[in-house]
Amino acid sequence: MTPSRDSAAPSLTLRQTIPVWVKVACLSFGGPAGQIAVMQRLLVDERRWISERRFLHALNYCMLLPGPEATQLAAYIGWLMHRWRGGLAAGVIFVLPGFLSILALSIVYAGWGDVPLVESVFYGIKPAVLAIVVHALVRIARRALVSRYLLVIAVAAFVGIFAFGVPFPAIVLASALVGWIGGRLGVESLISSSLPGAGDPPEPEPVSPPPIHRTAATAALWLAQPTPQSLLIGALVAGAGEAVRIWAAGHLEKGREVTTSGPYRWTRHPLYVGSTIIGIGLAIASASLVVAVLVLAYLGITLSAAIATEEAHLTQKFGAAYPAYREGRTSQPERRFSTARAVRNREYRAVIGLFAALAVLAWKIL
Repeated sequence: MTPSRDSAAPSLTLRQTIPVWVKVACLSFGGPAGQIAVMQRLLVDERRWISERRFLHALNYCMLLPGPEATQLAAYIGWLMHRWRGGLAAGVIFVLPGFLSILALSIVYAGWGDVPLVESVFYGIKPAVLAIVVHALVRIARRALVSRYLLVIAVAAFVGIFAFGVPFPAIVLASALVGWIGGRLGVESLISSSLPGAGDPPEPEPVSPPPIHRTAATAALWLAQPTPQSLLIGALVAGAGEAVRIWAAGHLEKGREVTTSGPYRWTRHPLYVGSTIIGIGLAIASASLVVAVLVLAYLGITLSAAIATEEAHLTQKFGAAYPAYREGRTSQPERRFSTARAVRNREYRAVIGLFAALAVLAWKIL
């Protein structure tokens, strides 16, 4: 019985999926075409972990990315099921048999040179591998080319790249343009292929995009061009900013009261001040004008919005106490710094993040 779209998807743990990924990896002969066909048979047809529509869309996307599309497809499906742990497990398991095979052959070649028996085995499996590739291509084509319109696009792309030597990027752009025009004109096969089918398994829950601070930090570290001198100066500045944050975290009673001791005597938002100094320090360490602009833009946009939101929240939560503090009309007894309070406020996360960023910058110098 084919499960309906509204039926509950099987709840699989990551451990339960590992044997299937091992099976996929061990049966994936014939290069990308064979590997993709094996994944389609095991994951789509037999176990219905992902719908055929989404599998083909993911395949199209992976074909455009640089690198091995079959490995990317396996990692993507693993990520859909169990997020980064699933993607990492699927990707590593998928390449492991090939890696071990190449390692074993390399040891044989390094130790004994040309081995007639091994050469005979490879000559013997060439026709079998060719048959696997042809079968895989036919299998995928039957699923993907579901109309004459799509078949014409595929044939034209093959003729262009095989007979006339048209560059691959031009083939992709031209195919995308034809598909876009067909969709705008209402070609039924293009529109219906993007809609869920009646027998599709339930789609995985959508995930929100990564927080903007992670995206900005990743871009900044990637674009950084640090030098030993810039890293040293930037680390000192960023360390000063983290010291301000630790000082503030050791006084802050978050959600319990309006904190007025420690750095809160001089500024209402010492944590954000510390974050700003850290950002400036990392921009100096990166020795890149692009990174500096990125950091300043991020700080200007996000911190101003965060401060406005936080002040509105504190005013609503503590009533007249926060406006009185903001206007300097409060006088509370001085509270001593507490390491336990800083730990309770999880400031160690910021410390770990800073050390990780500096470590990445140091690694880029090596």
